[in-house]
Amino acid sequence: MGQIGVFSVSYRCAMAADAAELPDLPIVAFDFDPQTVDYMRQGRIKATHVQRQ
Repeated sequence: MGQIGVFSVSYRCAMAADAAELPDLPIVAFDFDPQTVDYMRQGRIKATHVQRQ
């Protein structure tokens, strides 16, 4: 089981998993919002998909 975020604010999936005390829940995000990048550096978000402009 995991979470997938499909909007630029999908870093909130990591925030929700942390609030639910689910540190091992894998999360895949969308876009490169600065907070998404921070969570990726922490290893909290496993991958992200970026749009091709």
